[in-house]
Parts: sequence; C-alpha cells; structure tokens
Amino acid sequence: MYFAQEFAPLEAAIIGSAAIVLAIIAVRAATIMGTRLAIFGAVLPATVILAVTLASAVHPRLQGVLITLTALAAFVAAMALMPRNSLTPSVAR
Repeated sequence: MYFAQEFAPLEAAIIGSAAIVLAIIAVRAATIMGTRLAIFGAVLPATVILAVTLASAVHPRLQGVLITLTALAAFVAAMALMPRNSLTPSVAR
C-alpha cells in the first residue's frame, strides 16, 4: 500500500492492496476447502477484520470502540458455534 500510495490516491491504494490480499486468501482457501466454505469461513472474516483494522488506523479515536466490538463479536460467534451439551445426565448402560 505504501508503494502504491506514491503513484495513486490514498483511497485507491488502500482498496487495491486490500483487494489483492483478499483475492489471494480467497484463491488459497477455495482450493483447500471449497468455494462456499472458503467465502463464509475465511474471506468474510478476513474482510471484516481488515475493515476494522483500516477503520482504526484512519480514525484513531475510534480504536478502543472498534477493538471492543470486534472482541464482543468474536465471543458471540464462538458461543453460537460451540457444540451444545445437554443438561440431563446420560444413563450409562
């Protein structure tokens, strides 16, 4: 991004470098996991984290709020995806 910034406007450099990184992640993940799982399991989380990182770099006063919201979202996602255990004890046979 810093090299491209010398020859292009800042927004174009940011979008171009982010698109290249996400394209590389998408191709590598799709070859390993399949297209649907790669998009929802690798590319979408990478896009969200990249957007939060860029937003906190551009707006430093929002950095604490963005980090807190990212941590809360990760916690909620982990709780939603965690396997559920039943509360009743199983009877051993």
